[in-house]
Amino acid sequence: MNVMQRLNGWQRLWVVATVAWSVIVLTLTLNAGVSGAFTEEELRPFIDAVPDRAVRARLTKSENAVLSDRTELLVGMIGGNIVNPYRQPDPKALPELESAAQNGFDANALGKAPTGPGLSVAEFARRLKRTYRDLADKNDDVIVANVLARYPVYHGVVDPQSLAAASNTYDETIAAQRHTSEITRSLATAAATRQRRERAIEISLMTVVISSALLYLLGWSVAWVRHGFTAQ
Repeated sequence: MNVMQRLNGWQRLWVVATVAWSVIVLTLTLNAGVSGAFTEEELRPFIDAVPDRAVRARLTKSENAVLSDRTELLVGMIGGNIVNPYRQPDPKALPELESAAQNGFDANALGKAPTGPGLSVAEFARRLKRTYRDLADKNDDVIVANVLARYPVYHGVVDPQSLAAASNTYDETIAAQRHTSEITRSLATAAATRQRRERAIEISLMTVVISSALLYLLGWSVAWVRHGFTAQ
């Protein structure tokens, strides 16, 4: 005779009630307990815990090449991105440029297009830094973009193709960082959902165990009291 066959009617009723209650609790928990959205505060620890390699595995080869610098990757992972200075220049950040001749250029060439293709972004920035020492530690692209925004006359000095290529590089980096942010949030949300589900299941199982134990104790108490009356 197995264990189930040795159970009396009350015990069998308790087993059936426990199984039914477990199914109900777990079903309600999985359907309602893990479906809510996460706040930024809840999601932040999971975003910080996403490993670089997990994100890079989902980026394209070209995106990984664009974000070869880990700092630029991390910026995207935390939901940020660099700014394209050619699209959002800040000319007020520059000192006042004096005369054209003092900038190391041929003064007669500044107001018209040069005979050649023009200076590259790097060369234009180098000449500016040579003249203005306080720009020596500034980013080349930021300097060039701000100068061109504040002093349109210099547009005839810089090669348009070099400018377009420099701006396009920023656009590619920004697009890759935004994709990185999407991937990171997706991975973080999955991890947060998994943890929430595991925690909800733990609570549900604890609830089932405690409630089933109390139900069994109640049934045993009723049977014990009833046996006391019938034994007399």
